[in-house]
Amino acid sequence: MNGPGYLIDWNAALDATGEDTELLKELVAVFLEESPILIEQIQEGLEASNGPLVRRASHTLKGSLRIFEASAGVDLAFQLEKLGQQGELAGGDKLLADLKAYMARVTAELNEHLKT
Repeated sequence: MNGPGYLIDWNAALDATGEDTELLKELVAVFLEESPILIEQIQEGLEASNGPLVRRASHTLKGSLRIFEASAGVDLAFQLEKLGQQGELAGGDKLLADLKAYMARVTAELNEHLKT
């Protein structure tokens, strides 16, 4: 389940769980539940010019995306995390829009994985 068209490195994700497919499915389910909350927190942080909230939510999302080796999402979340850390949130809206579009595709792939 890797290769062109996949955003997630499923082999790496399975390796991270010690080849435990049930654990991987649980991680997918938790991610699908928690990632929209983190995106919402990033949005709220940007709207309120709350750098620490942007940093914390982006950092958490980045760590979750790393489990799935979703590198483009990790990069976007890291850029938002840096903005929050520096307290310079200019450009955050564009990064968040890109992250939301990416997350929609990742979410679709994760939901498809849960069906298997």
